[in-house]
Amino acid sequence: MKKSNIILWAAVAAMSMAGMSCSDESGFAEPTTNPQLPLMGTDGLTVTASVPESIDLTALSTSENTTVQLGTATTVNFPEAYTLDFVGEMGRDAEFTKSAQFAITCTKVEGSANSYVLSASAADLEAAYVEAIGKSAKTKTVYLRALAYANNEDSQVIIGGPENYYLNASSNVTPLDLGIVIEEGYGLLGTINGWSVANAVPFEHSDADVYDDPIFTLIVTITAQQASDGYWWKVVPQSTIDNGNWMDAANASFGVKVNGSADLEGNLVPRTDTEDCGAGCITEPGVYKLVIDMENQSYEWQQQFDYLYLPGDANGWNHMTAQWIAGTPGSGVFRGFAMLKGSYKFTDVAGWSGTNYGQGAEAGTLSTDGSAGNLTAPTEGLVFIKVETESLTYSVTPVTSVGLIGDFNGWGAQEALSSSDGKVWTGTLTVSDGQGWKVRCNDDWGINLGGDLNNLTPDGDNITVPAGTYTVTLDLSNVPYTLTLN
Repeated sequence: MKKSNIILWAAVAAMSMAGMSCSDESGFAEPTTNPQLPLMGTDGLTVTASVPESIDLTALSTSENTTVQLGTATTVNFPEAYTLDFVGEMGRDAEFTKSAQFAITCTKVEGSANSYVLSASAADLEAAYVEAIGKSAKTKTVYLRALAYANNEDSQVIIGGPENYYLNASSNVTPLDLGIVIEEGYGLLGTINGWSVANAVPFEHSDADVYDDPIFTLIVTITAQQASDGYWWKVVPQSTIDNGNWMDAANASFGVKVNGSADLEGNLVPRTDTEDCGAGCITEPGVYKLVIDMENQSYEWQQQFDYLYLPGDANGWNHMTAQWIAGTPGSGVFRGFAMLKGSYKFTDVAGWSGTNYGQGAEAGTLSTDGSAGNLTAPTEGLVFIKVETESLTYSVTPVTSVGLIGDFNGWGAQEALSSSDGKVWTGTLTVSDGQGWKVRCNDDWGINLGGDLNNLTPDGDNITVPAGTYTVTLDLSNVPYTLTLN
């Protein structure tokens, strides 16, 4: 596609995204509903969908006809003071978990006073595809639907209500080829490493070719203090990392459209030869999996856990440095390690503005009453905590030993790790290929860790690594718990 065509399409899309109506006027404001107006029923409107099974936006870009017919509409006894409007929506799945609006144009059928053809421009569909799906040139199945509105100069009424969609269909859409290049590796920089390009933190990737698997991931921990200050980030490709410094070149870095955006998902914006991209800024603490899709050039910060914070004597009652225990989102069950001494409480946000959990009426119970007393640590040092916020119960178990156990020793007594501070534990591991093993505390299965070495979880799966003898470093100082083998 010629560059001039791309520029023209972008201009058309920008002008038309506000929507089109079946009146002679071009465009209308974002639909609003007036609760004082009666909801208009569906009896006076019939819509018949004719969405093509396949829409080739690449072919349409060179065609004289750059519109796609989506269906027809017929009105009966439609109020004279109103015109009929539609707003289309494109989603990446049938639930429209991520979607974008696009303009629908109504063209009156010649010789008819109440029949219309519904269509969308290829430019508007391409813009919606990029926003909802991404920048990949591959043909993908997308989902389409539309809301209908009765519109006059003062207000708009949704016909049939906000869940009454027309044109419900899917289509295999082939978007424009934007010439996406995927490099072998990418790194994160910003708050995570003081903006050092040469020391960008590398994303993980599978063994597949990057064009077969364009997904790169990285586990990132953002503390309450970092979130309060703003956790800034950009992505750089391997070529920029190898250069060791910023480059004023196309695709030399990727960020966001608006500098300082706190959005947890969106499109990655590449820098150009002449213009830099913005840096994102996350403002909510937590452990995230940052997922970048370099084919679609999109990003998503996926929060991995819900949290309870532990302000108390051990950290000067400072939420900015408070420890966390984590739980599966929505479960209300939190488990994890903490260094305790004296008094403490649990809170569900990094401050006192949320729910605070203090001492309940009986041992092992909690109270959310603002006047509830502090909890008292049973010992000074490392403990394992379990909290159930629905039943308002908790338990605290002192950790007296940490070790490794598995096939390498017949799952007998754990082989001890040692620690000078209770937070970081070290030792030696010798395993053969295929042997499973775990971390265990107190020589008892009540407290054990497994799963991903970079994200150990209580009661996680057995761990397997290639045969060898390793120096083991277990870090329990913060979520996620990690285990390094050297």
